[in-house]
Amino acid sequence: MREEMDRAKMHKAIDASFSGLTGDPWLFQRVSARAAEGEIKVKKKISAGLVLALVLVLLAVAAVAVALLTHKEIMEQVAVPMALENDEETGGVNRCYSHEELARIVQVLEENGITLPENDSIMQHLQNGYGYYEDELANSICSAAFGGLYNTWTQEQKQWYEELEARMGHIETFLEYMPGEDNMTYPEAEAFALSRLREEYGQDLPLEDRNCWRMASSFYRKGENSKEDRWAFTLLPKDLDHGCYSIVFNDRNPAESAELQAQLPDWNRDYTGEELWDTFYSTYGPERYWPQAVWQKLHELMLKAKADPERRIDWIYTGFRLTSYPEPDAGEISREEAIRLAKEALGLERAAFDSAVLTEYEGERSWMVGFVIHDPPSRLLEVIDPESGWYVVSLDSGSGTVRSLKKLIRFEDSFYMVYIAEEAYDKAMEGRLRTKDLLPVAVEAIREGWPEAGDPLDEKEYAFVSHLDFEKALMFETRNPKHGSIRVYFHPDGTLNYVSVDNVPDGDSLFSWYQDACGSIEIWDQDIWVQLEKDMEELEPTEIEGKVLKATHYPEESSVSIGQKQARKLAEKAIGRRTAEAYTCVLVDALPHPVWIVQVSAVTPYSLTVIGIDAETGETVFTMPDRADFSPRYMSFSLPEIWRRVFPADMDWRTCTVGNGITWKEYLEMEDGTNWRLEVNGLTVRCISHREGVKSYEVEFDQEGNVIRFEEKD
Repeated sequence: MREEMDRAKMHKAIDASFSGLTGDPWLFQRVSARAAEGEIKVKKKISAGLVLALVLVLLAVAAVAVALLTHKEIMEQVAVPMALENDEETGGVNRCYSHEELARIVQVLEENGITLPENDSIMQHLQNGYGYYEDELANSICSAAFGGLYNTWTQEQKQWYEELEARMGHIETFLEYMPGEDNMTYPEAEAFALSRLREEYGQDLPLEDRNCWRMASSFYRKGENSKEDRWAFTLLPKDLDHGCYSIVFNDRNPAESAELQAQLPDWNRDYTGEELWDTFYSTYGPERYWPQAVWQKLHELMLKAKADPERRIDWIYTGFRLTSYPEPDAGEISREEAIRLAKEALGLERAAFDSAVLTEYEGERSWMVGFVIHDPPSRLLEVIDPESGWYVVSLDSGSGTVRSLKKLIRFEDSFYMVYIAEEAYDKAMEGRLRTKDLLPVAVEAIREGWPEAGDPLDEKEYAFVSHLDFEKALMFETRNPKHGSIRVYFHPDGTLNYVSVDNVPDGDSLFSWYQDACGSIEIWDQDIWVQLEKDMEELEPTEIEGKVLKATHYPEESSVSIGQKQARKLAEKAIGRRTAEAYTCVLVDALPHPVWIVQVSAVTPYSLTVIGIDAETGETVFTMPDRADFSPRYMSFSLPEIWRRVFPADMDWRTCTVGNGITWKEYLEMEDGTNWRLEVNGLTVRCISHREGVKSYEVEFDQEGNVIRFEEKD
C-alpha cells in the first residue's frame, strides 16, 4: 500500500541499516542491499520572498558565528517553509524539492557546519542536477542529528518528527509515541525491560553497555496496531559476540503480558553464505562502511559456510571465500592514497567515491575502490545518463599502479565485485552463464526463426532483460503493443534450448501487451487508450476485463474542455485531503459529457478512491471507494453502467473472484473469525471489525455479482 511505502521511506534508517521493530515487534526484517530510486518531479522555482528569508538566515549566521542553527532549526525554519510554499504553488502536496531548492538547503547546512559526505545520496542528486524527496531529506537530516536508527531516537524526537511530517503534508495522522500521564514513564519501562531480560537470559548481561548494544524502543498507543498501550524494546548487537534481545509488554500489566525473544550467535552450527551475509549486514550496517577487520571476519566465517547451490547468488560467496582482507603493510599505499589515485584514473568528475577495501588473492594484494554515478531518479523523466552506474578500480597495493578499471555491466556483473579481488571474482564466475556470451546466440536465433519480430536489439521495439539466474533465459520485452515479448532459453551448458515468442494478442491479452509496452496505466496519456480501443475493434474477448474494455469508448483528449492534467488536480481537490495524489486518469464517453475517471490515493489513514470528473464542467459526478480486496480493476477505467452490462445474467456473486483467483465465498470463509465477523443478508455482506481502529464495512452486490455499493461503518 502507498501508506506503507511512505512510512517505510520515512523510517528508512530502520529498513536500510539494521533489523528493528516495525509494527509487529517480532518481525526482524531482512534488509535489502539496494534501495530503489523513487520518482523525482520537476518543481517551480522558489519565490523571491523565500529567497530573501534564506538570505536573512545566512546573513544572521555569518554575523553571529556562535548562533549556528541546529538540524531541527534548519528543518523548521528553512526546509518546512520551503515545502509549504511549494504546496501553495502547485495547489496540493508537492513531495519533492527541485534541484535549486535542494542546493539552497545544502548551502544552509554547510553554512551551519553540517557537511554531508560526497557519496551521500543527497549530494549525488545535487551534483547530477536532480531534486530530492522532501521526506527522504528530512529523514537524512534528522538521522544525522538524532543518531541514525529511527527506533533508537527518543520518544520526544520521534513525536517531533512525526508532527514535522504532518506539517509538510506527507501524512495526515501520526503515531503517538509519547506515553500519557497514566502510562509508565520511559525510565520505568526501560528499567522493567532490562530487569526482565536479565531474569530470563542471565543476571550478568551488561545490557546498559552501549559499546555492545544499541537500544531500540517504541511506545504504541492503543489503536489499529495494538489492542493495548504497549512498550517494545530491542537490544541490537554491535558485534557478532552478543545476541539480540527483545521484549514487548502491555503498559498496564507488564509482568503478566511480557513476551521475550533472544537470537543468540552460534557459529558452530551449519549456516549458508546468505545467512552469514545477512547477519553481518544487520550487525554492521551497509558494507561500504565496514572496516578491514570486519571483512577479515567475514572471510574467516565464509570459509566455514556451507554451499547452497539452489540460491542464485551463492557463487558470490565463493568470491568472498577466495578473497582475504589483510591489514595494509608499511610499504603499501594507504587507503586515502588509493582512493585519490583511483579517482584520478577514473577521470569522471561526477563519480562519487563509495568504498575501498584491501584484498588478497593467491599472494597478490589489490585495493578495490568503488565509485558510483546514480541513475536519474525517475524513469518518467525519460533521461538516459550513459555514465550512470557503478565503477571499480583495482590498484596494486604496493606501487599504486592501476591493474584494471571497469564499469559494472548490467545483467552481467554483481555489485559485490567491488569488494572481491578481481581474479577471485573471475574464478567464482567460472561455469556460469554470462549474458555477453549468450546475447549474440539469442539475437541470431530470433532473426533466423522469427524475422517478422523485427530487430530484438532495437530499443524502441524491445527492452532487454536477463533472467539467467532464474530461468536460464534472455528476455526481449516488448515496447510496441503491435507485437509481444520474446524469451530465449538456454541449457545449463550455454547451448540454445528453445525460443518462446508471444502469440498474436487476442481480446483477453491485448491489455496486458499494452501494459508491457507502455508501462503502468497510471502513467498513460489518453492517446494510448484511444489506440487500445482501435486495436480492440477486431478482437472478441471472452473474459470480463476484455469485454469491459471493448464496451467502453475512449474519446480524444482534444475533444473536451478539461484536459488530463487539470482533471487530476480537480480529483485531488475533490477528495479533500492534503495528501491526495492522482494515479490513473482516463477519459471515458458518457452522457451528457465525457467523464475523466481518476484514481486518487491518500495516506495516514490510507484510502483509495475513484472519482468521476465531468470533462466539460469540472464537476464531480461520482465517488466510489476502491478496495483492493474486492473492487474490480476496470473500476478505474470504465463506468459502472458500462461494466455492469457485460456481466452474465446468471452469475452468482459468490463465485466472483476477489483477486489472485480467490472467490468471494472463499474470501469470506478466510476472513470470518479473524479481522471481521461476517453477516450475509441476500446480496448484502456486512463485515464487522474485531479490531479497534479498523472500520467495519458493508458491500452490496447486484444480481450479476457486481459491487454496486460500499460503505464504511464505525
